[in-house]
Formats: sequence, C-alpha cells, structure tokens
Amino acid sequence: MLWRLGTLPALAVTGTVMVACHLVIHLLFVPGTGGTLLDFAMTGAAAQEALALLKSRPNAVGLHLYLSAGVDMVYPVAYGAFVAGVCFRYGAPRGLLFALPILGAAAFDIAENTVQILAMTRDPAILSLKTVLTPAKFLLAGIGSLLAIWLWARTTFGKRSIDPRFKRSEHP
Repeated sequence: MLWRLGTLPALAVTGTVMVACHLVIHLLFVPGTGGTLLDFAMTGAAAQEALALLKSRPNAVGLHLYLSAGVDMVYPVAYGAFVAGVCFRYGAPRGLLFALPILGAAAFDIAENTVQILAMTRDPAILSLKTVLTPAKFLLAGIGSLLAIWLWARTTFGKRSIDPRFKRSEHP
C-alpha cells in the first residue's frame, strides 16, 4: 500500500504540501520569532539558549508553539511521504528499503516537535533530548534525500525504468 506514494498524483499532492509548509515556516514563522527556531538547535544546551531568547521576545513562544504543534507536524509527514514516494517510484524492487532513512527522519522530526511543545508548555529540561533527536533527524533526512536524488537520476539518465506498477496505474 505504501508504494502508492510513488504515483504521480500522490507525488504532486505531497510535494505541494511540503513546499507550502516550508514556505509558511520560513516566510511567516522565522520572521515572527525573530529568526529563532528551536528546530535548528542541535543540542539541549543550544535549545535552552534559544528558548530563553524566545521568551525575551513578545509573543515569540506562542508563535513557536503554534508552529511546532501545527505546521511543523504536517511538514515531516509531507516531506517523508514525498521522498518515500520518489524512492518507491524509482527504487523498485527495493523502494521500501531506500525509503527507510526518510521515514526515520520524519519520525525523529515529529518526536523533536513533541519535545519542543513539552518544553514550551511544561518542563524546559526535556530539551536535552534534542541532543539525540535533532542530529539524527538531519542525518537521516540527508541520507534519505540523497538516496531519492540518486534513484531519480539513475532512472532518468540511465537505462533503468520505473516500477511497472506505476506505468499501469497512470496510463489508461
């Protein structure tokens, strides 16, 4: 069932949602928080400093909380589904194996967002978990993205073809 993420309609929808989330985050939320986002703090200590800076700005914590609980929960699902779809489409028959890093990145990103929400609403000490979550998220996202680019390029510029399931389902 997951292989359906590689259909053209699914790639179009997940790609559009991914780009829309990215634009909302970087055009609305980054300026609104004064450029400080907990998402880019790679360690618990750096996240503690970023949270203190957010607390010093009016409405910045509330805006970041809205970001973490809203758009930034949709974003990992969208980029995970899009990149996994590319892996399924161009990585047959091992599409799922190629998709595992990006799916892991999306899971770590959601866990990281949950930690940030808890830190802003309850106990900031939980930000120490970001020392593991954030680097793992970025590492897996990088590996997953590079795999998807490689799979697409070897199919587009090489002699490999896409998974036959997509050819049948997209051309009546």
